Amino acid sequence: MGVPSPLVFSTYAHVAEHVVTVCVAGEIDALSVRPLEAEFARALGHRKESVVVDLAKVTFCGSAALAALLSLERDCFAAGVRLVLMPSRIVQRAIEMTGLTQVFGSDVIERDVLGH
Repeated sequence: MGVPSPLVFSTYAHVAEHVVTVCVAGEIDALSVRPLEAEFARALGHRKESVVVDLAKVTFCGSAALAALLSLERDCFAAGVRLVLMPSRIVQRAIEMTGLTQVFGSDVIERDVLGH
């Protein structure tokens, strides 16, 4: 048996005048979620009006990713920050299959905020 290949994952943030955009690519699971959570915390630390999470390039969305998004939603609500999710089809499906569409709501989940 061969050695399993490491998961591919990357994240970075872009800070603008009123918004922080966190771009995520690759596979998000229990092994890669900690850097994502750290990026979310840094995004909130900028104290902007909105946090946009661009998940368009996410290829796997495990339960750890959904938990991180739920935590971010709670933190944004508590801080008075607008959260916008731009999910890939995979992330959208995971949100729908777990019934989280009602938690995030249509005002959070958008597809065309950044012209994607």
